[in-house]
Amino acid sequence: PGCSCACRCSVLSLSLALSLSVSPSLLHHFSFPRSPSPPLPPFTTQHTSITSLSSLFLHAMSVPSEFAGHDQYQISLMQEQCILVNERDEVVGAESKHVCHLMENINRGMLHRAFSVFLFNTRGELLLHQRAKSKITFPLVWTNTCCSHPLHFEAEMDRSNDNIGVKRAAVRKLEDELGIKELTTADFKYITRLHYKGASDDV
Repeated sequence: PGCSCACRCSVLSLSLALSLSVSPSLLHHFSFPRSPSPPLPPFTTQHTSITSLSSLFLHAMSVPSEFAGHDQYQISLMQEQCILVNERDEVVGAESKHVCHLMENINRGMLHRAFSVFLFNTRGELLLHQRAKSKITFPLVWTNTCCSHPLHFEAEMDRSNDNIGVKRAAVRKLEDELGIKELTTADFKYITRLHYKGASDDV
């Protein structure tokens, strides 16, 4: 079965023009050229300090056949524990990212919490990125700045302070996916929630 996504998604905006806590040294990272930029290199563990976090969610289990050919880090990400929710976005449990993205489970009504980050520079331009070919879910798909999941532990499940938990997850994944380390939760503006389903591999 292919990998897909059925989510209750929090949408976050990160506008560097409005965020007073962002240092001037950060702004030069987002002076986007008008001409197409070369694609980002495939992810390697040298780009992040998050590898140890992912290893916390590894289970002693055989590797599914659909993961054949993928590196161990990408496989470990599929074992991270996503937050299962109902249609009111109330937590009802946890399950691996792999299980959450199977169409057979999605069609039975399994939902998990996710987020999307939209990062703008001082000219109001949105940073888009193409997901790496090495990704198991949605490889090579062009997307907004960052899409991922808060995980099933207390810090990222925290709904207080304008959904601080999902902001913590966004900080973590922006470093993991794009190597952006200068951000804090105060740099994000929570916009809204939405319910969506997206299929990968034409499934």
